[in-house]
Amino acid sequence: MGLWKTIGDKVDEFVAFALRHPECVNGGTTIRCPCTLVKCQNKKFLNVETVKVHLYRNGFVSDYYVWIYHGEKQVHQRCSSSVRVSVSGTDQMVSDNMNHTTYHRMVCDAAGPEFNPDEEPNAEARNFYDMIRAGDKPVYEGNSKHTQLSAAMTMLEIKCRHRCSQAWFDDMSNFIQELLPQDNLMSLDFYSTKKLVRGLGLPIQVIHCCVNNCMIYWGDDSDLNSCKKCGHAWYKQKVRGFGNRLYIRKLKVPYKKMHYFPITPRLQRLYASTATANEMRWHSEHHMEDSKMCHPSDAPAWKHFDRCFHDFSSEVRNVRLGLFADGFQPFGQSGQQYSLWPVVVTPYNLPPDLCMKEEFMFLTVLVPRSMNPKGKIDVFLQPLIAELKSLWGVGVQTYDISKRGKQSWFDNHQKFLPMNHPYRRNTKDFIKNRKVTKQFLGVRSGDEILQDLNNRGLRKELRNLDEQIPVILCNLEKIFPPSFFDSMEHLPVHLAYEAKIAGPVHYRWMYPPERYLRKIKHKIMNKAQVEGSISIGYIMDEAAKFASFYFKEGDPTLPLKEKWNEVYLDDIVDDDMFEIFKPPGKAIGAKRKRYLADNEYAATHLYALMNCPEVQPFIDVFVTEKRKQFPNLNDEAVNAVTEQEFPSWFEKYVHNRANKISNHYLRTIARGPLREVRTYNGYCVNGFKFHTESYGSYRATDNMGVCIKGSVYNETESYYYGTLVEVIELEFEALPVKRTVLFKCEWFDPTPHVGIVVHPRYKLVDVHDKKRFNKYEPFVLAVQASHVYYCEYPGRTGPRKDWKAVCKIKAKAQIDIPASPSIDVIEPAFQNDENDVIIEAVVGDEDVLLVASFEMDTSGDVDVDEHLIDHEEETSDEEEFENDVTTSEEEDEPDLDDSDENE
Repeated sequence: MGLWKTIGDKVDEFVAFALRHPECVNGGTTIRCPCTLVKCQNKKFLNVETVKVHLYRNGFVSDYYVWIYHGEKQVHQRCSSSVRVSVSGTDQMVSDNMNHTTYHRMVCDAAGPEFNPDEEPNAEARNFYDMIRAGDKPVYEGNSKHTQLSAAMTMLEIKCRHRCSQAWFDDMSNFIQELLPQDNLMSLDFYSTKKLVRGLGLPIQVIHCCVNNCMIYWGDDSDLNSCKKCGHAWYKQKVRGFGNRLYIRKLKVPYKKMHYFPITPRLQRLYASTATANEMRWHSEHHMEDSKMCHPSDAPAWKHFDRCFHDFSSEVRNVRLGLFADGFQPFGQSGQQYSLWPVVVTPYNLPPDLCMKEEFMFLTVLVPRSMNPKGKIDVFLQPLIAELKSLWGVGVQTYDISKRGKQSWFDNHQKFLPMNHPYRRNTKDFIKNRKVTKQFLGVRSGDEILQDLNNRGLRKELRNLDEQIPVILCNLEKIFPPSFFDSMEHLPVHLAYEAKIAGPVHYRWMYPPERYLRKIKHKIMNKAQVEGSISIGYIMDEAAKFASFYFKEGDPTLPLKEKWNEVYLDDIVDDDMFEIFKPPGKAIGAKRKRYLADNEYAATHLYALMNCPEVQPFIDVFVTEKRKQFPNLNDEAVNAVTEQEFPSWFEKYVHNRANKISNHYLRTIARGPLREVRTYNGYCVNGFKFHTESYGSYRATDNMGVCIKGSVYNETESYYYGTLVEVIELEFEALPVKRTVLFKCEWFDPTPHVGIVVHPRYKLVDVHDKKRFNKYEPFVLAVQASHVYYCEYPGRTGPRKDWKAVCKIKAKAQIDIPASPSIDVIEPAFQNDENDVIIEAVVGDEDVLLVASFEMDTSGDVDVDEHLIDHEEETSDEEEFENDVTTSEEEDEPDLDDSDENE
């Protein structure tokens, strides 16, 4: 009772505190409920007693330490209510709490903790006040979804995401103006939108340069009038003539200039929003699973850096950056010679799904046009190097919104307590809703850490790869000519060592930067001013990305970005709906309607029943009855009877009132699907994109191959391979709408050594292109299918002319990691020949093979161990594989003519 009394007193104290602030009470009796329910979380007003019950049951929402929705002031009075602002000599009231909308939070996060609404606004702060007022005004009277600010930010984000021009933006704004009422507040054009959201933009510096790239007029050299290296003038001449006329420039125009984007405010913005602030600590808070490195922070190089610079690594929020630069031609190969070199940095603090992504790559320097900037690129990097040195030596104090102004690095002393101490299970007085189960193991030395890393299975696997890759490349050198080998074939020699020291290689290769440079290239809208066009587009893109965190109500979140062939499905309203009725993917192409034939209807209904988990208990009842009725039936006969009689038996069983089956979905699936179905040309499911055979035969890509796992043969050969013929969407009667997607396939013959051959050593699979499965079972559930590709062997003649090699494809959004990798069993390198010399010989009347195993010692002598192997008893794996293919080909030869006629 003592614990419950304490909780009750605290809840009463909270409610009393909220009631003392009338601005937080709605109607005098209701307040916002801060419990963890999705419908509440400070969004729903409830009466006081209901709020108490919710808090007793569910507790407070996470990170709600400052009761900003119930009257408590935030740190630095951020987003306080009823602020009086003086603009242009007139007083205006910025009313309501600025946390009432997500866009108010966006403005406050962008302004930073130093933004004080009680002070007289300067020129920079006035931009934020303009956005605050725009966030309070609906885009037109009666619209509750969008304000003037939210509509402008949404339009800007669409423009940046689809790389639309300013002319498109102006035309679309004019068209929207015609659709809205006359007194609307929608932006008229791109200029007015940019002016409204200018407060979200981050700073940019334009630095003048010498025309010969000798120096930049920056820092101590900003007062010079000419280049200190070559003596060239800083500015162009003020007087210029055309014929007999003279023109005088009113402004100083430099010969060349560069654009610099300071990195400090861009890194600070990562901690200004809760959408990214928590992710910046991921590198320190995550733990390796199954000794698998998934991030550079798991690598020895990262840990070695932490030991060498302990003061820096002790604060986990310090940012670790990677830098890359590359050049590109903005005008294409046929345009004028123009070389542009962007310099980009990216933080490595982020988790793997965010690290090295375009949203977190920050453009810092645009090296201006130069025929060869490589030799003088250090001249343009001076501002960036100076800023990085300042951040390393001094640092910048940054507000971390995820800590709500409370910076505490030593608040986890529970792990030092004994394992049975009650404080470890206390989830109220310490960090909310977290039990501490870890135990402090003492301070470990650097040698102990390295020894632990060396003992991990991952290091052994990488060491094995480091030894086997040269062997494979040497075997390739025996097959291919020297012209085949270049730097890409040589690169794998170093990959294993690099991964062992620095972590996963894809965090350091240039594929993401190359894609990012392509995105920068698309920002060039004015080819007369390339650098300025990129700068304006980049600033607008930064503002749009930051605003996209606040598009949804509630806490700021990163926008959901669909991955390759990945489908995001809507939530199912009815939790009792069977899994078979839930859509597994997304259809491709136009839909067509047709009616199922009798055999198709029976096959689809049977397959839906046999693959519905909720129907499985009734299948067991049916099988039990049949075995009692016919005791001598074997398993094959029972399966045949089930396929023929179960659908009709199940329908009668379900609709028999004596059985008392009231489940709506069971009764629906028992009656069967509708005859009319929808068909499509393709389907996205399981991270794959499938095309039908008729649709994909005219395309450059091959997405027709289908593979499912069967249950007839052993684990290696228990797969069915085929091609997709049709995508069928079944619909069942009655509401709610219930649909199931099936693939109609044409299967290859799964008989071992006849229609399918599996290599005994390398598990490579070949299928016979002219042999088909003789049983009518064309349908599978779309969710069961995986993608394969069939590769033809070269040449139109020979024993493999009708065989195709099966190449299994992995979904791009998935990474297969073995559950318990074996590190003790080391497979030899592929095509690693034994050091055996095979000599044909005759002993007596029998043909044998004389195998001489030799080993060269240091003295140059050869030790030979001769032994006899019967030629007819043992064959290699490759010979056995060839024999299977050849035998199947010979058996199939007499039927080739008949099959051609039938076709």
